[in-house]
Amino acid sequence: MNDSRKARARSNARLDEFKHAIQRLRVEAQEALLIQHRISKNEKGNWGHYYHCRHDGHALSFDWSRPKEHRCPHCGARWTGEPFDSAWTALAHSKRGHSMQALAVALAVEPKLEALSYLKSVLLDYSRYYSGFQIHGDIPYNGPGKLFAQTLDESHWIMDLAFAYQWVSDQFEPEEREIVMEGLFRPCAEFLIAYKEHQIHNHAVLITSAIAMLGFILGDANIQRAGLEGEYGLYDQIVRGVLPEGFWYEGAFTYHYYAMGPIIQYALTVEGSDWDIRGIPAVNAALKQMFEFPLRFLLPGGMFPSLNDASKVVGIESYIHLYEFAGDWYGEEAYQGLLAEAYSGGRKRDSLYTLICGWPLEREPGVEREWIRELAFEWHSSEGSGLTKLVNRQGHHVTVKHSPFGGEHDHMDRLGISYGWGNTPVMIDPGTVAYAVPAHYDWFKHTYSHNAVSLNGADQPPADCRLIASGEEHWGQWAASSVRWNGGDYRMKGSLILPEEMCPWDESAYDGSELTRMVALTEHMLLDLIKVSAREETEVDIHYHISGEIKLTEKWEKTDDRLSLLRQDLFRDKRKRPSTGTDCVSWTASGHPVDQHCWSSEACTLYAARTPDNPPDRDRHSFIQRLKVGAAGEVWVMNVFIAGCPGSSALSVMRLSDQSFEITIIGESFEQRFVVQCLGDQVELHLMESSP
Repeated sequence: MNDSRKARARSNARLDEFKHAIQRLRVEAQEALLIQHRISKNEKGNWGHYYHCRHDGHALSFDWSRPKEHRCPHCGARWTGEPFDSAWTALAHSKRGHSMQALAVALAVEPKLEALSYLKSVLLDYSRYYSGFQIHGDIPYNGPGKLFAQTLDESHWIMDLAFAYQWVSDQFEPEEREIVMEGLFRPCAEFLIAYKEHQIHNHAVLITSAIAMLGFILGDANIQRAGLEGEYGLYDQIVRGVLPEGFWYEGAFTYHYYAMGPIIQYALTVEGSDWDIRGIPAVNAALKQMFEFPLRFLLPGGMFPSLNDASKVVGIESYIHLYEFAGDWYGEEAYQGLLAEAYSGGRKRDSLYTLICGWPLEREPGVEREWIRELAFEWHSSEGSGLTKLVNRQGHHVTVKHSPFGGEHDHMDRLGISYGWGNTPVMIDPGTVAYAVPAHYDWFKHTYSHNAVSLNGADQPPADCRLIASGEEHWGQWAASSVRWNGGDYRMKGSLILPEEMCPWDESAYDGSELTRMVALTEHMLLDLIKVSAREETEVDIHYHISGEIKLTEKWEKTDDRLSLLRQDLFRDKRKRPSTGTDCVSWTASGHPVDQHCWSSEACTLYAARTPDNPPDRDRHSFIQRLKVGAAGEVWVMNVFIAGCPGSSALSVMRLSDQSFEITIIGESFEQRFVVQCLGDQVELHLMESSP
């Protein structure tokens, strides 16, 4: 951490605009001093994902005074023994490492002898015992740790301690510095080098960033290069892992920002030196794109779509502190405008990055530009990063996933969609839960739990999608995309490690098949057109998962028919009824009625079942359309969703040719007629008539 960065923190601490940041820093520093947990030679942490309730997936309540008792705040269940005790140990060291950052910055701003003595004792204790910690860990698909059970957590912890050390290293005696360098930083760097991951992955970003950071602090260029250079080094992670337009390839906004965190920490560490990342244009530009990309996919309400292994719904407020760094590093007005709006509603500007990177925000009197709202209500389509956002004036929004395969954290839901009204879920991607909760692998990481298409009940194999066309018209917005399974090739193939247990798909069920999906959103309705080309007799299931209730009439019979290849106890209260031609199903979401009009080119069976929501102690109502591919080798299915006018809407479909249709949609106050054409690799959608 260079002197100018420290000077910025001291200067900001004296300004009224940053009073909340210095107040929070003082509180967190004081909390760090109150931690009484002793560091011993026998520390052995386990996986943090184990620290969740097995009943409902909620994180257990961490209590410094109760290392052997672990309570669920949601259902009240108490868990004891392993793996909870050792997971508590890991969380204790993780929390302590993080707290040292606040304590160190506080010391640099407001020196206090007692606090310095405490911070030194923590670093010296770790240095005394670290080499003796046993290598351990059996977490699936992860390298081991010494203090922790995985290389990833070891990297997090040591980066926090290294970040803290930089702020106060000049206050250590020479012999103390030697102990920390040779007892902690060097052996940890050597351990991390030995267990570097040979793949492009968010874990590898953390590990290589930690190695490079330690190498810089140690003044050891060989260690630093071991983290930065060569195949799967940090530079390679950034260049290959960031998709065109800036999305991290694993396809979850949580992992996107997660991968950015260590890059930012490393950038601050080497700022102003010969290793400054601004001297490497490809890396610095990719990081800038990573800041910009998520902003284009903000949804009305300020949240991001929950995709792939996103374990929680998050919004821009969860990551606004990182834009303090972006505003300083890149100096662009847009970032300052974003920060000004984010903090204008009474939210406290109190992060650590506010103090060390922030600048006073200029606000013109009487001028209030709604940056976040403007971004949330803008249509955007990214061919390179594989997402399209459709949004109307009412705040209804659809995210279409036409992305490349995302590796370990992918959910095998190519061309899946997510539909909501502002922050109200309607048919959304559920994300997932903590990885140790059974529902993660049993349900959420499978095609069938998404608003997607599956063949023969199997998971989709890896493949990359293609955006065919997307547009914003006077009547609304639309996107057409496709995916073809023809041999198992995909963008990241050869750059990932996929153990057999992480490959639940069935190549044979999809081989030679192609899926095309066209989605359109108007002010009145959502139109979803699906075409599947596959071998004759292929069973096609199209599934929608509703955060609401399907209206089940007497036509719906109880059934034991199998839905997917997953465990059938995941599907409760299964019902079915036949459907031919045009049909309508009514349901409610958040108390609002929705009519779902259906049309299919082949006879179709409709299913309804209750399936796990997120968290999994509650249900969604799932709607499935099942049909078989005939001799023509393809099937077509259309669904139109109209909210707010129950029983007063209608759909008619007229086939104009093998690959074109006229679609007429009538609502309570509108009538629209579209013509759709699918000609080879081209898809066109035209509004022919509209009233009023």
